[in-house]
Amino acid sequence: MAVEFEKGQRVVEMREFFSPETAAAGDAAYQRFSFRFKDAVVSVITVAVILVFVTVYFLVKKIRNSRDASQ
Repeated sequence: MAVEFEKGQRVVEMREFFSPETAAAGDAAYQRFSFRFKDAVVSVITVAVILVFVTVYFLVKKIRNSRDASQ
């Protein structure tokens, strides 16, 4: 560590501390995580949109039924 401290303050990429194989494995793991995360976000948004449409549908249906009943 003393040798590293003697080099002074600098920016070093973390991948420089690992072998190329380990860095590649980390990249692959991150890509898998990123895909799953984006998939989860799309799923949550899709479910939310469906719930909004279903709620609006039933509210409109309820309003129409109450109008028909009052006439």
